[in-house]
Amino acid sequence: MNELLAVGLKPFAIWKEQCESTSYMDALIDRTIRRELSLPPVRPPKNRARLELARRELLLAELDGIDGLSWGVSDKGPLVVNAMERVEEALAAM
Repeated sequence: MNELLAVGLKPFAIWKEQCESTSYMDALIDRTIRRELSLPPVRPPKNRARLELARRELLLAELDGIDGLSWGVSDKGPLVVNAMERVEEALAAM
């Protein structure tokens, strides 16, 4: 936090539940953080936005599957399998 403040940036505290919500994080980045940094909004084409969302949801599913005892996550877990399918569907639509 001190490093961010030292260069004039505002630190944000984000709870785990908020971080797990892709819609919350998208809104935070688009409406708050990008504005604070004087950056324009990013509006990728619909297919690209769908793929990026599917990949973020896959990452969240994989992170949620890590049990803290092993270094990997089972790619057989139902949340991970469903998220992988959404990524594949988004890639096929491009």
